[in-house]
Amino acid sequence: MIVTPPALQPTVSSAPPLVPAIGEARLTATAPANGHPAEWSEHTRAHGESMTSLRSGQIINQLERTGVLGRGGAGFPLLIKMRAVADAPGRAVIVVNASEGEPAIWKDRTLLTNVPHLVLDGAQLAAAALGADRVHVAVNPTYRPAHLALLVALAQRRGKGVDVAPVTVHVVPDEFTAGECSSVVGLINGGRGRPEFVQTIAAIRGVGGRPTLLSNTETFAQLAILSHMGDRYGDVGAPGEPGTAMFTVRGAVPRDVVVEAPLGTTVGDLVAGVGGITEPIQAVLVGGYHGRWLPVHAAWNAPLSVSEMRARGGAVGAGLVVPLAAHACPLIEVARVVEYLASETAGQCGPCVNGLPAIAAAVTSLAHGLADSHTIDRIARWSGLVTGRGVCKHPDGTVGFVRSALDVFSEHVERHMHGPCGLPWRKLLPVGELDAAPRSRFASR
Repeated sequence: MIVTPPALQPTVSSAPPLVPAIGEARLTATAPANGHPAEWSEHTRAHGESMTSLRSGQIINQLERTGVLGRGGAGFPLLIKMRAVADAPGRAVIVVNASEGEPAIWKDRTLLTNVPHLVLDGAQLAAAALGADRVHVAVNPTYRPAHLALLVALAQRRGKGVDVAPVTVHVVPDEFTAGECSSVVGLINGGRGRPEFVQTIAAIRGVGGRPTLLSNTETFAQLAILSHMGDRYGDVGAPGEPGTAMFTVRGAVPRDVVVEAPLGTTVGDLVAGVGGITEPIQAVLVGGYHGRWLPVHAAWNAPLSVSEMRARGGAVGAGLVVPLAAHACPLIEVARVVEYLASETAGQCGPCVNGLPAIAAAVTSLAHGLADSHTIDRIARWSGLVTGRGVCKHPDGTVGFVRSALDVFSEHVERHMHGPCGLPWRKLLPVGELDAAPRSRFASR
């Protein structure tokens, strides 16, 4: 299915701006129009200063009545995670995962840049609920506005008596896998910030061997909004998935943007809400580089909720939505991303060291029209060998991305078996430093 847009010219932004919410602004209600962080006075005028005075039972009761799904990609219920931490022996620790190392996604750093106090309120609420005595925030330093906004917000809160636990800020490596749970916990524990073999989940044994509530930036902001709104939090959203979510929208749209919208908003309505498409499209990437490609006819009216996307073979994931222009070689776009993902391994397990580079090389040969009759079979075989065998889920996510691409772009796959398709190489999907400068294709780390 091809969707034809009005006559507009796309623009490019290296840092997608925050645009007005689709529907009621919640997370972004206090975000200043000038792009500067919301000051303490602005934040408290909207949300008050006494949120952290809520006791454990109140917060848990609100989660039981309304429910919040984590916004880090897996869509795991926050209540279950908090109960696991509460039931584990030892004093709890809170970790805000603001690493966001995927180059196409900007939602968490946008929240931290614009509404840092909301994120910190959520972390302090979790600390109050679980009796935690320490909050850790793991940040990616490559986007300085988010890092600086966090530091300024912490300074503004100092001495006001609103926080129940001190906050420590940690800088994580600018790597795709640095945001994986064991990577973040390991870094705070003094490690390298790469995925680690662990025998139990962080909720049971995490930072310093203590029960650890680790979730991403948006999840903590959502917890703050839940405590502020109470039962009204569930007025918008999808069945069983209340509230709004942050989405990064890029590709065949007027400009790359970050936008807040209710869960359950369809892909088509989300794209229309940020200006509509700028040229005909051939597919939609939903969820991120560990997400899935969907045909336009399957994606356009699909609600952006965990359950609905899963039913369609897709994933909300980290909230990326990319309508891919029809006048672009899709296999070149896919190959560039897979090469990037293969280069972003931690270099410590077989599926990443050997499997992903082999898959990336095969996909690249296909994209360049250099594949032989056995290339697709080799990709399928190698994909089966790496799935479920990595230290983390990086191999699985990469394989899911590849499999969905080969399925959705099957006509292009057949065409490329006889040489390049002739469509332009537009480099529409950002791949970090691979965009900026040459590097070893599959450099180990």
